[in-house]
Amino acid sequence: MLLVQNITLVWHKTERGAAGAQARARFPLAYPLPEPELRHNVLLHNLRFIQCEEKFIDSLEETRRTLPVVLRKLGLTEAEIEQRVAQRLWQARKYEKQTYRNADELNLANLAFEYCGENLAVNFAYDERRSGSPRRRGRNRDYHNQQSLWHGRDCLNEEAFLLEPGQYGRIIWNERCADCDTGHWYYQLHIYNILLFKRGVPPADILLTRQPDYEYSQLADLY
Repeated sequence: MLLVQNITLVWHKTERGAAGAQARARFPLAYPLPEPELRHNVLLHNLRFIQCEEKFIDSLEETRRTLPVVLRKLGLTEAEIEQRVAQRLWQARKYEKQTYRNADELNLANLAFEYCGENLAVNFAYDERRSGSPRRRGRNRDYHNQQSLWHGRDCLNEEAFLLEPGQYGRIIWNERCADCDTGHWYYQLHIYNILLFKRGVPPADILLTRQPDYEYSQLADLY
């Protein structure tokens, strides 16, 4: 079984100062896993957090705080607001846990998998079409491979690590993005915790009780 925990932390200009940076230094890099379904080979656990000054709230709490305010401005009744919020929370919980038949079905930014027998190669390829600034450049292992999406492209494309059954790896990267409506900058930290589990059901706290066997970092200065 392949377990991928996809954590995203979002912050804005008001959190760029020293106090905000110190809070982010304490942000957890792993969380308990949801109960997996053994009939699927791949479990994707999506978690999203927003930094508010020195605190972090998850996407469910953000919905409870902000969506009613927006809907009241649109003139909806309290009953309609309650219904909309409940629907949005249901969608968020459904998104948090997703299952797939194999790793090829995963569609995570800058992340690709390649099985090598029982082992799993985890590759990082910076896709400027899906990612913000600064753009990462470097060795492109598929530059001359005409069958690859990365053929002829000036980008970083390399193997982050090779996992053996039972091993756990972590990829950390960040980006600066612009809101498509307002043009305002916002910032994101991404953490991929990847566990190639041997058999059975892994403990929910498995990512918390041990350190990764490998860690790959692409952290840039987000000016």
